[in-house]
Amino acid sequence: MIIDRLQAWVGYTLEFIINDYREDGYRFILELIGMFASIFASLVLAVTVPEPNIGWCYALWMIGSSCLVTASLSRGSTGFTIIYGTFLVIDSIGMARWFGVF
Repeated sequence: MIIDRLQAWVGYTLEFIINDYREDGYRFILELIGMFASIFASLVLAVTVPEPNIGWCYALWMIGSSCLVTASLSRGSTGFTIIYGTFLVIDSIGMARWFGVF
């Protein structure tokens, strides 16, 4: 019974991913890039503590946020557009401060 439910869930998930890619492959790729950039930035931060390379982290977070805000706009998702846009603004301010702009 549990195996049947797990198989059904895996099948549904794979079908969802395939349909999402077929619906808009460009958006799908943007979402993948955004997610992997954010994960990689977090890994860089975790591995380089206590002296993280924050410039690389900010750059990766900004790439990820840019990709994800574009994808969420394409989906018509107001909530995700606002949250990723906010992340982009916060990271832009942090990177500007890191460069000594203000």
